[in-house]
Amino acid sequence: MIAKPGDSVVVLGNTGFIGRHVQDELRRRGFRTTPVNYIVETENDVSALVGYDHIINCAGWNGGIKFNQLYPDRIYYENTMVPLVLFYTLKSMEFKGRVISMMASCAYDGEKDEIPQEANPLDGKPNDSVACHGYAKRNAYLMANYVKTALDV
Repeated sequence: MIAKPGDSVVVLGNTGFIGRHVQDELRRRGFRTTPVNYIVETENDVSALVGYDHIINCAGWNGGIKFNQLYPDRIYYENTMVPLVLFYTLKSMEFKGRVISMMASCAYDGEKDEIPQEANPLDGKPNDSVACHGYAKRNAYLMANYVKTALDV
């Protein structure tokens, strides 16, 4: 589905750095945006989104290196479950709009001595400093590929 000005777009994670800028740009281009400030964790959370033309997920549990050291389990859990629940539930509800999931999380290969890149988020073992993000991003990437025939991901 091609997005066009006037379409309704829900932006998950609109209070974060990326989400705020995405929402502002969409509004500037004439899209009708609705901010969602909660984490999508259940099918009920997702079912409230099906009336929109498009869904952009910018939500994530992110922070710096110290944050990663303090909360790796929670970072992995939140950044894995949100896109998985979102994609799976939208597929089961036969959502017809476009779904975009942006993750600021890093998945770059920690075993290479070159400048980190993410050409393929499945390459190598994530750097230890961002492993909780890297594995979560890989799970979201894989789920998007599993549902892409049913959803416009």
